[in-house]
Amino acid sequence: MKQSLSGRLPCVCGDDYGNYVAVLYLVIKLLYLANCLAQLVLLGAFLDADYLTLGLAVVSSLSRGRDWRVATRFPRVTLCDFECVLPINLFNETIFIFLWFWIVFVAIVTSLSGLRWLLEIRGFDQLRRENEARVREFTTDYLKQDGVFVMRLVGKNVGEVIAAEILFGLWTVYAKRNALLLDDRLTPFDV
Repeated sequence: MKQSLSGRLPCVCGDDYGNYVAVLYLVIKLLYLANCLAQLVLLGAFLDADYLTLGLAVVSSLSRGRDWRVATRFPRVTLCDFECVLPINLFNETIFIFLWFWIVFVAIVTSLSGLRWLLEIRGFDQLRRENEARVREFTTDYLKQDGVFVMRLVGKNVGEVIAAEILFGLWTVYAKRNALLLDDRLTPFDV
């Protein structure tokens, strides 16, 4: 029941479900996205501007040929005895506009990456369920208890990478003998 539940609900996690790291990774992605949104809100509060839509307003103003002045925090012109242009404020305003575009870019990339991983996790889980019987057959009929034991010994003494390579070679031989290579994505590590 636990495996069935974790297969249908990828947000259920724990050591028993086998998806703790995957769910933790997706939670971290959500925290990254929340960080981006929080930065946009805090910068908007600092600049006394609607910073959530700042870049869109700048692009709209530039496309119409208007002045793209954004923040009242950085005045461009000041009245002294004569009218002064403050180049450092122009520079600061440009930096904050660049930051807006950068933060929005990072938020979009993070969202797309998280969505891609969510879809990959779901696809991998579906592939695992579809091929579980084949892998169980491989371990019980081909490797048998001794083969599994030897593979664990190899893994403990030589290393998991070498054991995985040996296991993959054995799987390829088994799959060719039994014409199981219907799906190129299927490996013994899918279960």
